[in-house]
Amino acid sequence: MAKTKFNKGKAYHGSDDVTEGKLKGETCLTDYFCFLCPKCEGKQILRVLEYEVRVHKEENEYNEFYEKKATEGFTLAFHLHCENCGFDDFTKISNIGLQQGDIREQQ
Repeated sequence: MAKTKFNKGKAYHGSDDVTEGKLKGETCLTDYFCFLCPKCEGKQILRVLEYEVRVHKEENEYNEFYEKKATEGFTLAFHLHCENCGFDDFTKISNIGLQQGDIREQQ
């Protein structure tokens, strides 16, 4: 069976609802990380409906700047959904972008 294209092949980008610190998360009962709905009260967990490896690099170009080396470079995209309120959006996690420092000083 052929793998379905991420977001059915349609263009996507995270909305304003997931930028500037509005999308939060935490580990749940174990070491698994959960994204939390930015629209719901409390800590409603978002489902990860699908993911995509947007970028994969054999080498991480930031390694030259740091003592501890990453084994590779990557960007992962996630399609998120809240079963409680219907919120639906996208976010990305990467190790080839912002690498250190206080996030408040980066904005």
